[in-house]
Amino acid sequence: MSDIIRLLPETIANQIAAGEVAPAPSYVVKELLENSIDAGSTSIQLEVADGGKAYIHVIDNGRGMSPTDARMAFEKHATSKISTADDLGRLITMGFRGEALAAIAAIAQVELRTRTADSDLGTELFISGSQVQSVQPCVTPSGTSIRVKDIFFNTPARRRFLKSSDREHKAIITEFERVALVNPQVAMSLYKDGNLSIDLPASGLKDRILRLGGKRLEKDLLPINYESRTLTIQGYVGKPAGARKSGAQQFFFVNNRFMKHPYFHKAISLAYENLVPVGHQPNYFIYFTLPPENIDVNINPTKTEIRFVDEQFIWQMIKSLVREALSAHAAVPIIDFDNPSIVEIPTYTGRKDQVPPTSSGSNYTSNTATSYGRRVFIGPNNSVPPIPSPNPNPQPNSYDIDWADLSASFEASTTAPLQGHTSQGDHTQELFTHKEMSTTQETTSSGYFIYKGRYIVTSLRRNLALIDYRRAQVRVLYERYTQDLTCSSLEVQQVMFPEALTLTQQEYTLAQEIIDDLATLGFALEETEAGEYTITAAPSCIVNEATEILRLLLSDCLETGQAGSEYLTEHLAILMAQANAHQSTIPQDRKEVDDLLAKLFATTDPNLTPLGDRIIVTLSESDLDLKFR
Repeated sequence: MSDIIRLLPETIANQIAAGEVAPAPSYVVKELLENSIDAGSTSIQLEVADGGKAYIHVIDNGRGMSPTDARMAFEKHATSKISTADDLGRLITMGFRGEALAAIAAIAQVELRTRTADSDLGTELFISGSQVQSVQPCVTPSGTSIRVKDIFFNTPARRRFLKSSDREHKAIITEFERVALVNPQVAMSLYKDGNLSIDLPASGLKDRILRLGGKRLEKDLLPINYESRTLTIQGYVGKPAGARKSGAQQFFFVNNRFMKHPYFHKAISLAYENLVPVGHQPNYFIYFTLPPENIDVNINPTKTEIRFVDEQFIWQMIKSLVREALSAHAAVPIIDFDNPSIVEIPTYTGRKDQVPPTSSGSNYTSNTATSYGRRVFIGPNNSVPPIPSPNPNPQPNSYDIDWADLSASFEASTTAPLQGHTSQGDHTQELFTHKEMSTTQETTSSGYFIYKGRYIVTSLRRNLALIDYRRAQVRVLYERYTQDLTCSSLEVQQVMFPEALTLTQQEYTLAQEIIDDLATLGFALEETEAGEYTITAAPSCIVNEATEILRLLLSDCLETGQAGSEYLTEHLAILMAQANAHQSTIPQDRKEVDDLLAKLFATTDPNLTPLGDRIIVTLSESDLDLKFR
């Protein structure tokens, strides 16, 4: 049998490595920016076109390279950062593997111009698919200019898997911000398709955070600081009031390197426990400095996963620092155990008035009787209504439920079994066919109860059904708002007291691109200064929440990378429906409930909200029988 194992050609090996090192334009940006930082640059300019797919161009004023180094830089495992295995435990640079430039050159066309400060001429180098096309002297400023063109030009299958230009550009901004936040002493700028998008002068840390995160963070940030011989933790955390449902600014850095650390994030989440609403996230910018030998960054090529020698101690320290910062600014109630004073507690002396005697069967009575059966409504917060004055001629309690009559009403509507199917990936049985939706009178002809101020309990066909009132409202309002937005018939109202909408750099760039679509949807925006708008008009149904809803809309677009008119219409309708449904009170009137159910069953999908949450849950007779066994 002949030998079948052989070494791959270097060009193929580099293309394979590029799948890990540079799977997308944003990874190329990260590697090039980190090289500029390692070169001691004080000014870095990044230019991208078509989301980085056309070209990525980085210009810096760093040390530059000699002709020999310029050529060697594109060889695999060629690096100036380490020379021995022991150096891996003392890493102070961003890069060290010597893989990035070789992998990038394998899947793109690269133009390099570089010069050291002590040389009169620089070096110009052209590489395409790992093949050196030319090397020659050139006149160029000191530093390095590297342009990466036509990424994945020789691997079209991989290029087809690149995302849209907008989503790729969003990822590029993310990498740009991560480098900028940890290097405020470096002036950085970003050009998109030839236009200046972000301009950051050299500054202090807080100013850099505010320029990228938006001026609204200025009053939101609380400083934290801890220093010891082997560990320094500093940075800023946001006040609980600044927590957001989406788009929170959350960053960890260690030794000037961005990292992701779910364990440390958990410590911060616990520090904010019971201080922020469920589903909201606080802002934080936390920087760790510790000896290089106490961390391991050589875990994966992206170098964003980092291990610490003493993670448990750091975890406790993070939680304590955050709680201390929140306490110092009255964000957390404090009990002073050192205060020797005694709190005076008044003595209860008993009731002075006489409590009238009542019969043991006495309860709150609802005098309203309808064909739905007699109903009992509990007061707000499960409060018990006042006990009525004794009646010398007591009558039978008018609220007592005739269970036999109620059972008969539940069995009144009997039809064929329901047809089921799955929707939006959820194996939820469809409760109504389109034909059944029109026969809403059958669904509202039996009795119902309101449970916990949220659920309508009624009968549907042969089943007992629980309908989430707020979710039903979301579905009904969503379809109404979608139609109004599509037909441009939504009522618009002037904002009486315009509020400033301060945006991050990414949000501001997006707002500039979609401002005409927002005007079509009813928002009138006036730019007061770079990164800040004033909302002067908005749809009347959300005029009081326009700022927050518009910010959520921008965050959704940035997270999904979609900002087309159809997407904006759909998600604005969802946000408006959620805002108004949560403001609605539970109806205790038969006509209002009938109206809600009729509208719900007339929607395109009465079983699910626009986000796929279940609206109706049914229990069959067999399900109930099982509960009593």
